[in-house]
This record gives sequence, C-alpha cells and structure tokens, in this order.
Amino acid sequence: MSIRPSIPKSYSDYVRDNGLFEGFFGLDSDEGYIQMWATEEIPSINDEIEIDLSAPGLIAFASDGGGEYYTFDSMEKIFMIPAIGIEPEFALFIANSFPDLVSKFQGNRYRSHPKVLVPHQPN
Repeated sequence: MSIRPSIPKSYSDYVRDNGLFEGFFGLDSDEGYIQMWATEEIPSINDEIEIDLSAPGLIAFASDGGGEYYTFDSMEKIFMIPAIGIEPEFALFIANSFPDLVSKFQGNRYRSHPKVLVPHQPN
C-alpha cells in the first residue's frame, strides 16, 4: 500500500498568507483554471475520492471546476488527473512545485483571504 504524500509546506504557507486562490493561470501556450481547497479539507476530500486506491502516491489539493484534480506527488511536483476514472497514467504534468504554479496565477481572485479588510460603506 502506498503512503499518501503530505501537503507541501509551501501550499499551507500560501493559504495561510493569501487565502484560497480561484482563477486562471498560464500554462505555456495554454491557460488553466484552479479552485484551491482549504488545507484542513484536503485529507477528507482525498478520502472521499478514494485517491489512495485509484492514484496511490498522489494527494489532490484543488480542482479545475470541470472534472480534473490537481495533485502533488511525493516530490511535490504537480499533476492534473481526471476526476472520473482516476488513472495515474493519464496524469498531465503541470509544474515542478507549488511556488512554480503560483508564479503563473493571473489576477487576484481569492475565495477567502485572511487579510482582506472591507471598507466601511455609508448607509
């Protein structure tokens, strides 16, 4: 039985400092979309999707919102795999590391951000 990789510290630190990113990122000549998951939800989501059975050695941390998961391997490289019929042989390499992926994020679309201050709106 394969051991599920840990969530990289770079991911946890990013979420703590910036919140959850949802939006587009550049992939060379193509564009991808990502919806990051809260760090504390990742283990239970991976249990629900039974990633240990279908894609041992990977841990899912986000979705593209359309049937694909973003995963880390034990070396913290990022791959996209299909959500239906999860098969590691169909994994598509995305980035060498989470900081590498973050460098490709476009815009400022955050679903939650711990440092956002909402200005007072007069009535």
